[in-house]
Amino acid sequence: QGGSANFRYMWKPNKDGILKVMANGSMFKSGVSTPTFTGDSSSTTNFDMTNQNYYSNISYRQILKKGWGIYTAASFSYNKEDIHFNGTPMENHDDRSQFRFELKKYVNARFSVLIGTELQYYNYANTGTYFWVDTNGTWKSGTYGQNLSERQAAGFVELDWAPVYWLAFRPGVRYEYSAITNQNAISPRFSMAVKAGDNGQFSLASGIFYQNADPQYFLAGYKPKMQQAIHYIANYQFIKGERTFRLEAYYKDYDQLVRELTTTYNPNAYRVIFPANISGYGVDNSGYGYAKGIELFWRDKKSIKFFDYWISYSYIDTRRLYKNFTAEATPTFVADHNLSVITKYFINEIQTNVSATYAYASGRPYYNPDPSVDFMTERTRDFHNISLTVSWLHSFGKWFSVFYAGVDNLTNAKNVFGKRYNATGQIIGDQQPALYRTVFVGVNFSLSEFSKDEL
Repeated sequence: QGGSANFRYMWKPNKDGILKVMANGSMFKSGVSTPTFTGDSSSTTNFDMTNQNYYSNISYRQILKKGWGIYTAASFSYNKEDIHFNGTPMENHDDRSQFRFELKKYVNARFSVLIGTELQYYNYANTGTYFWVDTNGTWKSGTYGQNLSERQAAGFVELDWAPVYWLAFRPGVRYEYSAITNQNAISPRFSMAVKAGDNGQFSLASGIFYQNADPQYFLAGYKPKMQQAIHYIANYQFIKGERTFRLEAYYKDYDQLVRELTTTYNPNAYRVIFPANISGYGVDNSGYGYAKGIELFWRDKKSIKFFDYWISYSYIDTRRLYKNFTAEATPTFVADHNLSVITKYFINEIQTNVSATYAYASGRPYYNPDPSVDFMTERTRDFHNISLTVSWLHSFGKWFSVFYAGVDNLTNAKNVFGKRYNATGQIIGDQQPALYRTVFVGVNFSLSEFSKDEL
């Protein structure tokens, strides 16, 4: 249960300037009870969470004389999670402030220079209760409280150059500084595009990207360096009328990933890292990995009147040795194959939109504690989901309205996300969602313009 509110405001002080302000806030509470597989059907593990999230943004864009233009923006966000796991309280919250300024010079129709800067400040904190077993086999508990603050600054320069109408280059360089790691980084980046006929385009892009480690390690007192990724991307896109085709291939090389120098793996995705947990083996930036794959997209709104469909498919091959992995492996959140088919048909006579979606994902890796099984090599069964939504458009005076009715997982497919094991490594069941099929009914009233494409 919950609710949310949104606010937007736009103002044009002159014909070449525009101010935009937006803000939103939400509060939701949810809970789930899952069987503990102890043999007692009434025994459950209870999890509930109350989430508060607020975000605001203001931006201003102005075209100046003699080919100059400016853009500036600032934002603030706040997120808080109050969690209870079987009655044990935990709390996470973070807030983030960001500022961006860009100055662009249009030298001529084929050449421009962009200079900009970004500033960012955020706080992150968590509190709660943790448990452990002492040498006598007795369960013990204690409370924890961790927090960190980070300041980041960046500057960048980017050129746009089109020497001829069918060829364009975009070289650039970015400088970044992180106060929490006391580290500087310089990231060169480059992209180019070549027109292929009237409707097609080939493009290539490459660059170096940096990212700080998970806040968990900083909260535990470690200060690993920035993690690095080098991207290589090739893309072809064809757009003609209301048809779009896009094919992309990529390779990403990961280096300097954070790695816990441990010989045991903890599969708990919500674990809290304490200095005492990892003081015996430490943390460094010796991790590495790669990701390569292809993505395909096709959309057609022209072949059949009032009918719109699109198909997207992706294949990824990735392996990493990072975090507390004990061997190079594919992370649990990665499915090698993903397919999505979305169809929409608008029945103009009765102002009704019918849409159906099919989603498929191949099995994801999961951890089997059996020492005779190679690390993270077993897979769940494939994921399937069919959903159906019907929406009817109607007006009450000036109020434009849409009535919705939808069913998710129409076939009630028994999807699973992993396996559950007991303390001795014996399998005790599947990790399953709390609900297989959901039904949604609702209505939306709008006082402003509403496009049928938004349905």
